[in-house]
Parts: sequence; C-alpha cells; structure tokens
Amino acid sequence: MDNWAPKTRERAYSLKGVVSLTRRAHRFGPDRMEHGTLYLASRGKMYFQAGEDPNSGCVRENQFLWIPPRTQKVCFTDEDGADLYALLLAEPAINQQPVTCLSYLAFPESAVVSNPSNPAYVENVFRNAEQQWLQAGAANLIEVNGSALIVIAQWLKSLSDEFTIPHLEQRIRPVVAYIMQNASRPDLSIAELVRLTPWSRRYFFRAFRTVTSMSPNEYIQHVRMNRALSLLAIGGMPINEVARQCGYDDPAYFSRVFTRKMGHPPSHL
Repeated sequence: MDNWAPKTRERAYSLKGVVSLTRRAHRFGPDRMEHGTLYLASRGKMYFQAGEDPNSGCVRENQFLWIPPRTQKVCFTDEDGADLYALLLAEPAINQQPVTCLSYLAFPESAVVSNPSNPAYVENVFRNAEQQWLQAGAANLIEVNGSALIVIAQWLKSLSDEFTIPHLEQRIRPVVAYIMQNASRPDLSIAELVRLTPWSRRYFFRAFRTVTSMSPNEYIQHVRMNRALSLLAIGGMPINEVARQCGYDDPAYFSRVFTRKMGHPPSHL
C-alpha cells in the first residue's frame, strides 16, 4: 500500500475574502501570497506553476485548485480565458486572534487539483458566498463563513475521493467515529484503535494516514482542538474545564498544545 495522498499541514484558517475572477490571455505572477487560495474553475482552464515544481499544471472547468500560503506561483490563461471563484484563506499570525476562524484543518502543503462530485452545487455556494461577502454586515459574515465551510467540505471530500482506496476507507470510518465519541477521554489509546481493525499496528498506521492524511495521534489532537475551539467560542467555561472536556488532564499542557497549533493561547478567544 502506497501513501500517495498529498502531504498535509494542520493550521487554524480564517476567511480573508471571496472573489470571482475572469482572466483571458493573461499572466499573473510570479508572486508569493501570505494567504492560501482555493479556486473553482467555472469555465475554461488556467495553467499554473507552483512551488519548486518547474512543470505546469492545469485546472479545468469544474475542478478545484488549492495553492497553499506562501507558495511561489505563476498563473496564466490562453485566448479562451477562464472564469474562477476563489476563497482566500489566511493563517493567523503568532499571538493574533483569528477574527473569523473557520476551523482547525489539515490542508495539503502543495498545489493540488481535484474534482468535486457536484460542481454546479459548489459554484452556487461560491456565488452566494461572494454576494454575502460584498454586503459585509455581521449577519452576512456568519453566512459567508458557513458557505465557506461548505465549499471547503466539498473540496476535502473531493480530495478523499481522489486519493483514498475504498476498502481502506470502509475499515477506517468506524475508527474515526470511535475517536469522535471518545476524544474527551484522556486515556484514549492507539492500542484500542488498532483492536477495532484486523490489522497489525504498523499496517493500521499506514492505512489511517492514507485515508485521513494524518497519523492516529494527529487525528485525535485534531478532533480535540476543534472541540476546544467550539467550547471557547461558546464562552463562559474556564480553561481547565475546556481542557478536561477535550481529553487533557493537565490544563497547562492543553494550553501549550493549543498555543502551538493555533498561534495564540486559549485565553485569547
């Protein structure tokens, strides 16, 4: 079994913008943006060079393209041009509170193209998100964040469909559900996860990473951090209780992990 899914990196992302673009016989770059960009091509195609890869890639009509933050890129279109939608996703700076934090997510570290299962639906969500973004009221920002999460969910599903071996996913899905149900337990162990499958520990690790792009330990932490974000956003709960409900006996250790992953301590939310 080869782990040929793209390597990922976990970060908290916030929404920086939603835009629609039309490009015809146009070249832009080279540039290196601090934000990442998730494109959906709604018409035509756009060629790109990203990162250290000297070869050109191409995103075509009804495809996603992800360009990670701080990736050197050049994009260009031919005479027929291309219409695209784009989500601009920023990583909060160290000690900066993300104003519109979407979630704690594992995104590919390199440029990747994938195919949504329902591109017309994704395009409609993008269109509504752009309209809400331009109206800019508080209620509109809540709606646009919701739309952005729908687009991201459709994109992550397209990556899973693209890179996951079906029989592995069938075995790993109950393990993921078990983690979701038991992540609040400090004693949740890898050994009990392995026992949910017929595999050796080594094969389990390889299969789990192929399906989720994370190790089991990373996934447990991923679930706990997202739960912490939700509890902190609700408010009114002391840090030690948030830590306990997220599976950490030691609030100080929880705060260190949260700060390392989110770029700011939990007390800033």
